[in-house]
Amino acid sequence: MLQFAGTQNLGGLFFMAKLVALSLLLSPFLPANYSIAQSIQAEINQIDQVAIFGQNLFSGTGLTFGVYGSTLSSNGVGVYGKSEGQQSVGVLASGNNGLIAFGNKIAIIADADSVGIYSDASGTAGIGVQGKGRLAGVVGFSNFSDAVGVSGQCAGGIGVEGYSETGFDFFASGPGINYGSGSSRRWKSNIRLIDNPLKKIAALRGVYYTWDTRHGGHSDIGFIAEEVGEVLPEIVAYEENGVDAKGMDYTKITPLLVEAFNALHREHDLLKADYEISLQQLNHRIKSLEEIIEKLSVIR
Repeated sequence: MLQFAGTQNLGGLFFMAKLVALSLLLSPFLPANYSIAQSIQAEINQIDQVAIFGQNLFSGTGLTFGVYGSTLSSNGVGVYGKSEGQQSVGVLASGNNGLIAFGNKIAIIADADSVGIYSDASGTAGIGVQGKGRLAGVVGFSNFSDAVGVSGQCAGGIGVEGYSETGFDFFASGPGINYGSGSSRRWKSNIRLIDNPLKKIAALRGVYYTWDTRHGGHSDIGFIAEEVGEVLPEIVAYEENGVDAKGMDYTKITPLLVEAFNALHREHDLLKADYEISLQQLNHRIKSLEEIIEKLSVIR
């Protein structure tokens, strides 16, 4: 293994990989038809420097690697990066495909005090993190009660997306609360009841339908988002044209159902009160009639 130590500027140690005779020796560690340039270990101790940099200048078609690591050990690590700085990074990958990892059991393990895996895909069709596996594509784990196992954040698109051909797009199997969204009276103002809930419910349609091929082609049950948007625009997301819907939040139908039930309950209470009053009046009239009949029977 070649070892380097240096304090050069412009990234410390900048090593441009070129194919050499070592590829014949190390090629079994790579996928078929790929070779290695050099095996390197580097150490630096100055700011604004890079210990190891790999770059592949091949511009043709086909899969190429800037840095590739492999191990035959049952518990080994192909590429390992460690950083102890407060705002530093153990492994940084950038490009059209920033980081691709293959593993028989676990492709990527990230252990950090703050963020385990961070990916920035700023392209027009970039993917921050994508995982593919026999059991799980992406797994996030945390031992702390106030931490997050898997977090997705997006400025205007989708934070976390789930897709399954025949199973669940999202599935909750833990003993905790299956789904939660931020909610507290501390963060809300201008609180008021939903007006005319029964009228709003009457304006909605629950329908059966069949998805197009792109969305699975299967039969389903639900709402038409554009119709819901005419009644509850707050829970429907639209395309840029403002006409075609992208989706809706089905969970937000629940507050409307609650207020509709409350409205029915109030109507029930009013009807019950009117019934009780009418029943009392009827009982009073019956009692009066019984008294009159009794007096007439005495006169006879």
